[in-house]
Amino acid sequence: MRLILALCLLVFAAGLFAAGLVLADAIDDARAALVAQNNDELGEAIRLYTRPIQSRELNNRFLAIAYYNRGTVHFVARDYRAAITDYDSATVIRPGYAQAHNNLGNAYLALDAYQQAVTAFDEAILVKPDYALAYSNRGNAHTGAGFYERAIADYVLAIGLAPDFAKAYKNRANAKYFLGRYAAALVDYEAALEIDPFDTYSIMWRYLAALRNQDDPAEAREALHSGLRDVDAERWPAVVARHLAGRATAREVLAEIDGGDSAKRVERQCETYFYLASARLIAGDAGQQAGRGRG
Repeated sequence: MRLILALCLLVFAAGLFAAGLVLADAIDDARAALVAQNNDELGEAIRLYTRPIQSRELNNRFLAIAYYNRGTVHFVARDYRAAITDYDSATVIRPGYAQAHNNLGNAYLALDAYQQAVTAFDEAILVKPDYALAYSNRGNAHTGAGFYERAIADYVLAIGLAPDFAKAYKNRANAKYFLGRYAAALVDYEAALEIDPFDTYSIMWRYLAALRNQDDPAEAREALHSGLRDVDAERWPAVVARHLAGRATAREVLAEIDGGDSAKRVERQCETYFYLASARLIAGDAGQQAGRGRG
């Protein structure tokens, strides 16, 4: 996200110079805002991005970029409604702004507003038909709404446009997982990990899919442990995966959860409960089936 923001800033500044505009203050504010964001001074970044917006000296192209940049800071700050307002302003001013439509969809997605998200991603794709990220994101919206077949169709399109798109493989695997197609999901998790072997989420999902597919539990856990060998142990959610593999204590997981801000704590708690509860539920189902078999 920050790289995209930096690129927008470069376009913003270069465009002002190219247009022969004497807007040194606007350029300085935009640069200072990027520095503030990189230092996690989000309130200051928003204030600085607001100044060129309110200057009324920007043409429509650069005004749209300014709204986009401020919307991105709101998104990082998890103020998704404010992000929606700014991304929507950017798309109204500049209807062909594909990235703004895409990020508008992401902001709606963060609020579980799936239909609005789909509409925004539709607009991004209409503007830019080869926009693999927008197809994948629309797939995420369909997954969130429970329309897994639609999601799979979008992930197929995203992968067709970007064959090395690891997240599209992982997200397609998740949709297959929710449909109960565990063997097919495993194939996609493996494909995702071939591209990005350090993605802890794909490693954990592969483990859950292997258990659901009734693979040997010991082999599934060994694959989980093996996949974590080169993963950054300090980066979330590695500690959750290590706990699933029997390599980290519950106390260590709790320490990582408590290490972030309040919003991160809630997210991490939800993620931890999901993965641990899923593994235990699967193990319980397997135990019940084994008990029936013995009976």
